[in-house]
Amino acid sequence: MTTRTIGLFIVSSILTVVCAEPSIAAGEWLAGNWSGYIEGLGQGEEARDIGARVLLFNPPAADGSVSGGMAIVGTPWGQVTGKLMGESVSLDVNSGSHLELKRNGDRLTGTWAFKGGQSKPIALARPHRASTLDGAWKGEATTAKSDKCWPGVYEVAIKDGVISGSVHFIQLTGAGRDRRTWNHDSDVTGEVWPDGNIFFALAGKGEQTRTTFFHAKLDGGVIKALDPGGGMCVYRVELSKH
Repeated sequence: MTTRTIGLFIVSSILTVVCAEPSIAAGEWLAGNWSGYIEGLGQGEEARDIGARVLLFNPPAADGSVSGGMAIVGTPWGQVTGKLMGESVSLDVNSGSHLELKRNGDRLTGTWAFKGGQSKPIALARPHRASTLDGAWKGEATTAKSDKCWPGVYEVAIKDGVISGSVHFIQLTGAGRDRRTWNHDSDVTGEVWPDGNIFFALAGKGEQTRTTFFHAKLDGGVIKALDPGGGMCVYRVELSKH
């Protein structure tokens, strides 16, 4: 099997420091987005790098404990817990993997140890935003027809590489598949990076909405992505500029 470098994306919540508690203040360096690579893993079915979709840190507690979630593309969303110790972060994933990261100048470096014992080096840095796709984008999220998986309509704006907007999922019922609209909206945020990756984050606003993270690419002037989520509904997303 040909080995390839695998993209990793880390998001850490922006910390708002109200009290001067040393353990929380010391964690400010971790806040923001990090991107990078797990060295030496393989390719996916479409011959594209398999990258961790996201590693999301919640603000560290007063004792330095951290929690969040992560997933490699095409795998279920996993839970992450660990400890922030000065400029080092030790993390356990509920899948059995373990990460050791250390601040090294403007980078995070360390190892990703998999459940089976295999260990791979990782290196992360803060990504830059690209304004090359700035403008209004609209499109659809399509999925297999199901009572549980409804198609979605995206409307997003990109400004200075920052994505904002919404997606509305439409419930289709009856023999004629009449459209019934309910509160099935999700907020959409994300970033465009110079390396061609486009990061999307969906946050559900009510019942039967979608909260997920995924990467996209520009293909023939169209933003295309596979949103595997963590449940039964897998979506193909295609957005065109308007």
